[in-house]
Amino acid sequence: MSAFQCAWMLALLLSPAVAAAQVPYRTVVIFGDTQTTAKGDPNQYADFTSQIRLIHLRVQLGVRLMPRNTATPNAASTSTLLRKLFDEEILVASSPLVFGEDDLTPGERQLVAKAVVSRRCEFSTGRVLARGLLRELGSETAELLRDSDRVPIWPEGVVGSISHCDDLCAVAIGDRARFRGVGLDVEPDEPVKEGVERVVCGPGESAWLDLAKGEERSRRIKMVFSIKEAVYKAFYPELRAFWGFQDVQTEIDLEGERFRASLPEGPEVREIEGRVVRRQGWILSAVTRRRT
Repeated sequence: MSAFQCAWMLALLLSPAVAAAQVPYRTVVIFGDTQTTAKGDPNQYADFTSQIRLIHLRVQLGVRLMPRNTATPNAASTSTLLRKLFDEEILVASSPLVFGEDDLTPGERQLVAKAVVSRRCEFSTGRVLARGLLRELGSETAELLRDSDRVPIWPEGVVGSISHCDDLCAVAIGDRARFRGVGLDVEPDEPVKEGVERVVCGPGESAWLDLAKGEERSRRIKMVFSIKEAVYKAFYPELRAFWGFQDVQTEIDLEGERFRASLPEGPEVREIEGRVVRRQGWILSAVTRRRT
């Protein structure tokens, strides 16, 4: 482990949001890009001069420090859930983490050359699913690399989002002529560590959380987190603006499996609606930015 990584881990472990954790970290997801998930090997991505990024790293560590989801992903069932989240023009796919380095191009393989095996499996599964969807969309892109912000470099004319956690990977892509952005987040439907709520949730969201008790309340915090991740991913590739969790506030309709999010200044809209489903041990959140 490098000096940078040691400092990175120390900063996280000293955070009040994760100080109560009693188990070694298992998954770290970098702000706004669940594609940078690393199990047992932190990514050298956070800019230590940016307090916003550091807060997001701490919160995401707290969110993901719980025991593994025992649900077994089923490609058919999770794809059905994904289909409920998006317009028909958005192509979706999901899979357990079953692919490896042999399924990558040389350029893609280089991106995860120093990663642990589990991270390479996550990355590979996302790339394989994405290439399959790109072929459906009419693109024969040979490889899917990423830019300096670790955002996937989609082919010209394509927007997309990749997410994975535990044993599940999901991808959504669309035609850029119709959509300005797509955001997708998948999370295990599990409680979060103490301290996450105060960073992720605003007063209105906490009032909604208070309608539930015990473990259900904690699982709802995970839902708020997932929704905000999807919102960030739908906007960040275009705006390149880092929003704090408190910058986005949500109203969630559990029965309707929908949400509305209020946004900070910057985008052309100040509110956006999305879908969220919570079934089969998973939380899946999605945002589609259709062109007007």
